[in-house]
Amino acid sequence: MLDQPTGKAEAKSKRTPAKRAGRGPRNTNNAQVRRKKSRITREHKEWEQFVEMVRERLRAFHDLPNDLKRSPYHAPSNIIRRSAYEFYLLSRQTLKPRLLEEAIDDIRVAHIGEDRARTLRKDIKKDPFYWILMGLHFDCPEATLRKSEVTRFAQHLNYARRHDIPPEFLVGFLMQTGSNAEVYRRALNPDMREQWFLEKANGK
Repeated sequence: MLDQPTGKAEAKSKRTPAKRAGRGPRNTNNAQVRRKKSRITREHKEWEQFVEMVRERLRAFHDLPNDLKRSPYHAPSNIIRRSAYEFYLLSRQTLKPRLLEEAIDDIRVAHIGEDRARTLRKDIKKDPFYWILMGLHFDCPEATLRKSEVTRFAQHLNYARRHDIPPEFLVGFLMQTGSNAEVYRRALNPDMREQWFLEKANGK
């Protein structure tokens, strides 16, 4: 579906997130936001299913035993990153990038308002993770995803994709690579590859 992203653009939003670690309230009435129902596509429907899946995973986190809640694999931020990564890998062969971009942009514009929404310069073919995470920022209040996290997480996923990391190993790869800031720094360099990946590519 989509090509490798880089990421760094912002879209203005009036919404503030529901509480997560001391953050302010966020409008959770996303279901009430008016959308363009005149042209519902498969991409719209797949997106809605994806958002509901993320909600279910985040709800399931709260039901976990305390020892599992402490596991990085189950951390809400990693649930979001892993879900976005899986959605990209699963949908790139079945969904049309342009129509998926339109579906996500419909959501963004519905939340911001047509008079305030500016055109994004990013192309979903080049920055798929940015678009997916931005869509969650607007359409999944439960994720309490900040705009700064959209940019940072998109680069994390970009770097994982650059190394052909399967979704089940995503969290381990990011943790092994370094801190969030370090992964972000490496991802910004398009020529950066981990040593083990280079050795594997060279048949060592």
